[in-house]
Amino acid sequence: MPRDLLKDKPRKPRDLLEGKGELKPVENSIGARVGNWLYDTANAVGLPASRMRRDLQGADDFVRGAADVATFGTADELAALGTSATSDISYDQALNAERLRDANAGPMRTAGQVAGGLATGALMAPISPSVRMAQGGRGLLPVSAASGAEGATLGAGYAYGSGEGIEDRANLAKTGLVTGGVIGAATPAVVTGATKLGQKIVSPNPISPERKAMADILRREGVQTTAGQQSGSKSLRYKESAIGGSKAADIFEKQYEQFTAATLSRAGITANRATPEVIDQGFRDIGRMFDDLSARNTLRVDKPLVSDLRKARANYRLRTGKADVVPLIDAKLKGIADDISSGTLTGEKYQSIRSTLGEEARNATKPEVRRALYDIQNALDDAMERNIRLYNPSDAGAWTEARQLYRNMLVIQDAATRAGETSALGLITPSQLRSAATRQNKSGYARGKGDFADLARAGEALMRPMPNSGTADRLGASLATAGIRGGVGAALGESIGQFVGLPGGGYAGGLAGIALPAIQGRAMMSGPGQKYLTNQLLPPIGPGGNALINSMLRNSAIPQVP
Repeated sequence: MPRDLLKDKPRKPRDLLEGKGELKPVENSIGARVGNWLYDTANAVGLPASRMRRDLQGADDFVRGAADVATFGTADELAALGTSATSDISYDQALNAERLRDANAGPMRTAGQVAGGLATGALMAPISPSVRMAQGGRGLLPVSAASGAEGATLGAGYAYGSGEGIEDRANLAKTGLVTGGVIGAATPAVVTGATKLGQKIVSPNPISPERKAMADILRREGVQTTAGQQSGSKSLRYKESAIGGSKAADIFEKQYEQFTAATLSRAGITANRATPEVIDQGFRDIGRMFDDLSARNTLRVDKPLVSDLRKARANYRLRTGKADVVPLIDAKLKGIADDISSGTLTGEKYQSIRSTLGEEARNATKPEVRRALYDIQNALDDAMERNIRLYNPSDAGAWTEARQLYRNMLVIQDAATRAGETSALGLITPSQLRSAATRQNKSGYARGKGDFADLARAGEALMRPMPNSGTADRLGASLATAGIRGGVGAALGESIGQFVGLPGGGYAGGLAGIALPAIQGRAMMSGPGQKYLTNQLLPPIGPGGNALINSMLRNSAIPQVP
């Protein structure tokens, strides 16, 4: 232990600066010897020794300040011990030199104290009670109380180590106890408020990982989303729709076109509207793929085909009441049985039957009949696929692709024929796509399988319109807000106009108040505005992060208080 901790020699650096001391620097202390050696070496090799000495002095001040905090104010005494042990200088002389050096240190010493406090606070965080309490979900009051107790302990310890003699150390420790306790108790509230304010200013709309993942899916699909949609902020979404103006309207319309284009691409269609002409052309194009493949292949009847056809008939009867059974299904099955009685079905005949089944299914008004016709069609397609894989494997890949495009086309057809204004305009909404995809394969959609699952889920998560969007209530609220802004602007403008002696301030203020929402909306929907509203440069800092910052700032602040 440094001997001065138990001695009563009131020699303080602040007294030296006031001319009360008689201490002199010791030229052959450890620091002086190292500095002289570096200076001589720099001169010998032709380096700018004087400038280097100034720089090294600043670096030395910084290190001494950091060491002062890390050793609770006893760094000068520890350094004096080292000097006296390695030279003929007495401990008291070395201590006097260290304190004189500290008394004349520049601002880099304070910077070193701050850095040392930050580092010490970070290193102490794992054993800090206040940090553990914050990480455990405790509230601000108990965390502040624990931080206050830690601050009091640290303040008393640092003040005691910085004192001179037992009496002086005891008095300083009392002051440090109170000061450190106050700083420690106040810091958690200050840190929490500052981090929240900083986060709100820098990154005003936090985006959760789940919503970011959905936005990334849509971006890859070429679907633009707004800041409100990405963040999920209801307030921002209402502002975008209420004051975003024509820019917001254009974005939302293009967004549905982009979503529709992404949906149609699953069936090999390049278009941004699912109009009847586009849907019909899509079926025709896929039909030609089947025609080309069927012309090169023959369907050979096997047991699975017979079993699947029987199953299609049985399922139809299970789904349909006895009184509602139509003869169409039995007639179709009988006709197919006659066609395959020879054991084979030419590709041309297969494609003719398949095309007729598909057309009748699309035109069927009863869901049970439509489902049965598609089941029969699928039974034939499965049989043809087995034949192609067995007898003509070079066509297997193209056949699988054609079938997948056709299945996707059925989902698109279902989504595009739902009731509503958007469907009439050829636009497919996420809700319509989700409904159609689950109708085709509910289990697959729930497990994220299928070509539409991710797209529909992402669109449903981010693009669903806000309640009451674009209605009379929303319009009324916007007009009321504009009226309030206009009134406030008129009052402020009149007051300012009278103060500066300019007439017409009320009119100017009123117009400015009314125009402000439109200006704000244009700025908000602009490219830079959207980038600012979605930036995540400063994500939310949780209780644990705030507690760590608190520990670092508390340990840096305590040494700066006299």
